[in-house]
Amino acid sequence: MNTTSTIKTFSVQQCTACTYNYNGCNGGWPHDAYLNAIEKRNGIDLDADYPYNIAQAGNCKFGATGDADKPAGDTIVNNTPFLSPAKGTMQSVLDYNVPTKNQGPLSVCVAAESWQYYTTGILKSCPGQVDHCVQAVGFNNAAPETYWIVRNSWGTGWGNAGYIYLDMSTDSGDICHIQEYMTSPSIQ
Repeated sequence: MNTTSTIKTFSVQQCTACTYNYNGCNGGWPHDAYLNAIEKRNGIDLDADYPYNIAQAGNCKFGATGDADKPAGDTIVNNTPFLSPAKGTMQSVLDYNVPTKNQGPLSVCVAAESWQYYTTGILKSCPGQVDHCVQAVGFNNAAPETYWIVRNSWGTGWGNAGYIYLDMSTDSGDICHIQEYMTSPSIQ
């Protein structure tokens, strides 16, 4: 049987705007977005229907319908809307050769104080407290330098076209506290 799948991009805007506990981008946790912006509304719009707009961060609606109670597009719904992988398991979660059961992209919350000065290369030090959430998308484990590959939300003009590389050998792989607050949506 020949099947093709299409990668769907879901609305980041809905996750920030519909997470009422934090008034959009004024702080929060990804698991709260899964609960408040997705599960309680029975789904999530596609990014094309509800695109990212930081100026509208606190205005919750669903793209095609404008209805804050009903999704217009595809859905992510499950009795357990998110998974929280254990500290130290990030590499296996990101390893695409290991099958996962309906698991979406990995959100990680990090200490990003030093990130404002990052331009390129592999960041090897990350002081400060956890203050920012991003998406871990992969890793390079080929010697001589191993690093996490992380997609940031600050646009493609920042870092390596919107990405940052974090040294996997620093703090036993927990640079910037990257493995302490991991969540991933559970997709049905």
